[in-house]
Formats: sequence, C-alpha cells, structure tokens
Amino acid sequence: MTTTDHLNTPDNSFVHYHQPDPVLQTTVQSWLFAELLPWQKDTWQYFTNHYQNSTKALPHAILIGGNAGTGKRAFVYRFVAWAFCQNNQKHDMQTACGHCESCQWLIANTHPNLYQLPKPLLEAEKSPKKNQILDESPTHQATTTIKIDDIRTMQPFVQQSSHGVRIVVIHQADQMTLGASNALLKTLEEPADNVLMFLLSDTPSQLLPTIRSRLQSFKVSHILPHQSLNFMQNQLPNAHLTDLEQVNHLSSYAPFVAMDMLHSQWYQHRQMWINSWQAVRSGNRTPIQASDYWQKNLSLSDFLYLSQIMLIEVGYIVNQLPSLQSDLNWDKLQPMPKMLGILSLQNVIEQIWQDRRQHIQDKLCYDKLINAMQLC
Repeated sequence: MTTTDHLNTPDNSFVHYHQPDPVLQTTVQSWLFAELLPWQKDTWQYFTNHYQNSTKALPHAILIGGNAGTGKRAFVYRFVAWAFCQNNQKHDMQTACGHCESCQWLIANTHPNLYQLPKPLLEAEKSPKKNQILDESPTHQATTTIKIDDIRTMQPFVQQSSHGVRIVVIHQADQMTLGASNALLKTLEEPADNVLMFLLSDTPSQLLPTIRSRLQSFKVSHILPHQSLNFMQNQLPNAHLTDLEQVNHLSSYAPFVAMDMLHSQWYQHRQMWINSWQAVRSGNRTPIQASDYWQKNLSLSDFLYLSQIMLIEVGYIVNQLPSLQSDLNWDKLQPMPKMLGILSLQNVIEQIWQDRRQHIQDKLCYDKLINAMQLC
C-alpha cells in the first residue's frame, strides 16, 4: 500500500491528503469536500473573504508550500470547489455544495475552468507491477517531472477568454525542469485576467528564485505540536497516547504522515534495523545477507527513509539527548557509533537518493548502504 495521509470521515471513508504524483481522481474527489483542518482556518477565511469581494483581491499566483502530510492539497482543492460552486454566495457557506452543475463537473473531472498538472489518473490507469514492493515512506516519493512541453500545453488555457475565473493547480512545482520554469516565468510576468494559479510544493526552496519572487506564499502547513497531537487523538481514539506522541515528534508534527507511520511496514522494522546493523558490524551477518533481507522486505525508498529516521535518533543518543523512540532497545548497538560515522552514513544516503535519479539499480544501492554501515 502506498503511503497516503488520511482521516476517517463520518461515512467511514478515507480522505487522502498526500500521494505521489500524479494522484488518483478518486483522491481529488475526496479533497473537494473535505473537512477544513484546524490549522488552516485563518488562511481559509482570508481566501474566501477576498474572493467574495473580488477575484482580483487575491494574488494571481499563489505558493502553497510546507511539509508533506499537512493537508496542503486538500486545502487547495477544497477552495477550488468552493470558488467554482454556484451556491457559494449563501451566507456562511464554507464548503462547496456538491450538488450544483459546477460541483458535478469537478467530481467528474470535466470542469472547463480547471487545469491540473499533472492530470489526475483514473484507478484503472494506476496499476503497479505484480509483486512489486511499493514505497510507503512519506517523503522521497517518486514524482512526475514537469517538462517544458507540459507548461506550453497549459498556456493556451491560461490565455483564453472565458466567462468566470479559471484556476490552474500545479502539483509538486519544484519538480519543474529548468526549461519548464523559464516557460512558466512568462505566464507569471504577464498574468491573464480572471486566472488564479496555485503552485504546491513540499520543498519550495527548490523552486527557482525567479519563480518564488513572483509568487505570494500562504501558510497552511504551520502546525503546533499540540494541534497535531489533538487532531490525531480525535482521529485515532483507540491509539495509545505514547505511540501518538512518538510519531508526532518523528514526523515533525505532520499528523497525516504520523498516523501512517503507525501502520507502515517500514515503521514496524525499526528494531530489526538496529539488530541488523549490529549483526553486520559484529560480523554475525555478512553485508550480502543483510542486503538480501532488506531487498525482500522493504522498498529502497522505505529502507532509506527508515535509515534516515534511525540515524537521527542514534545521533541524539550519542550526544546524550533524550530518545524519541523509547520503545526500542538501543543497547543492542555496542559500541555506539561515533558521530563522524553517523554523518558519513547520512551522506551515503543522500548520494543514493541522487543515484536513484540516475536509474542506478536498487540492489547496488542497498549494497552501498549496508557496506557503509559495516564500517561504522
């Protein structure tokens, strides 16, 4: 199962908040009428108040950036549905009605005034290979590169004349190539009337400075620790508080990532990661044996993400800081690695992320990290 951010809704369905691009159309449908998240209320009020006064009261190009798993895309699609809804002028209406012609177009993914890049997929179009281990890690998900031709194909939509506002949603805008970014600059510099552009990114710092300078940024991902914890307690009333507190810290207070941690495959392998590292260091298991084990049990992304999380924790312990993962037996690591070794392993992991972009075989990447772990 691919990692997604979700919460239980009253009808016991799931609202997904974070998926690799392109997302499923069914996921977009769930975002359109999702519950407004507590930490997004101020920004929502700003958007709706200004939009009702005049579409020109909002910036024509908006950056929605922040940590994965905080409900950014749900916020944007919820606003898209509300902005297009033919009943949105009703007093205190804070959610699209779901029944008017515009809402029905959105549900069917046929709204003539909405352009999405990449376009959502139908369920039948997303068919992973049989027996393929799917990534469950909440970050470093495989994304679709946005190329110059994608931006050029979008431009006629932006420039056309039409009745009413037109909205463009660009997912993971930091995945634009240099050519695509430069092509988008012209559109940003010469904004068309009645066009709103939303650029979403988990890592907005990776956008070109020239792009960022032409966007107005809004925060919908700033979550205080207690907000995240309270939200998870409401969504998972049967979960133990200590478990929720732990994943809350590990996720940097991204509640949907945190909730998925509790059920992800890689999270259940944390103690095995410790045991496996010690076995390789002590010579009780060869690097080839350890590599084979992880290849069979975790996707490469999950193994790399798990290793990053665990190395951060080892760094805390080495520096005599409180451990965030009190449910693990850290005494298995004897002797404790040196800080220089931990930093070296973190650098190896970053190199492997780069190797993946060059389509290096996954087996070589597992072997590379395990061999480096043997030396620490």
